[in-house]
Amino acid sequence: DVERSRGLGDVYKRQVANLAFRVSGELAELLALEGDEVTANQLVAKLDDKDQKIRLRARKAEYEQAFADFQRGETLIKSGGISRSDYQRLEATSSTSKSSLESAERDLDATRLRAPFAGFIAVRYVENFEEIVAQQPVYTLQDVSTLSVKVDVPESVMIGARRDQDIVVSAFFDAIPDRRFPLVLNEVATRASDGTNTFEAVSYTHLTLPTTPYV
Repeated sequence: DVERSRGLGDVYKRQVANLAFRVSGELAELLALEGDEVTANQLVAKLDDKDQKIRLRARKAEYEQAFADFQRGETLIKSGGISRSDYQRLEATSSTSKSSLESAERDLDATRLRAPFAGFIAVRYVENFEEIVAQQPVYTLQDVSTLSVKVDVPESVMIGARRDQDIVVSAFFDAIPDRRFPLVLNEVATRASDGTNTFEAVSYTHLTLPTTPYV
């Protein structure tokens, strides 16, 4: 394996997400602070869910009644007790009520905000007990275990890579001068840039970092 070139690259986090609720409501609990490390699917905030629970109970009762009516309609249509159009109306009402129930269940679940991946809370935008509107950012979550590195690769290196030569690409960070991090190639431009005859390449590296969220 031969390291073919050295150069400066742009480093950025591979995964960054603004976390927001899908529904509006009053913040009931903020469970993460700036700088906190969180795991994937960890609960980080809650909305007051009283209104969603009331709506869910109402939709459940409506569906149970509509489904019972539909079941009776199935019995009656066999004996000629109701018309085909009445039976289809009962069927449609039951189906619509089921969809409304499922929507209410999703809205209740949406009062819980969870981290989509493991990382650190970089920014908290709100205070507890604020009124939050749907899609309003609550946190920015950053995954600092994997960094992307964007560099310009010389044409000679690309020719060697196309000839199946073994090429080692590594990253060095000023803040961690005694360590070398192997890069995994993720994207490569197929055309050289005008004037420099270099190809833009994006690689990523997995890091084992201290518990600080800042790199």
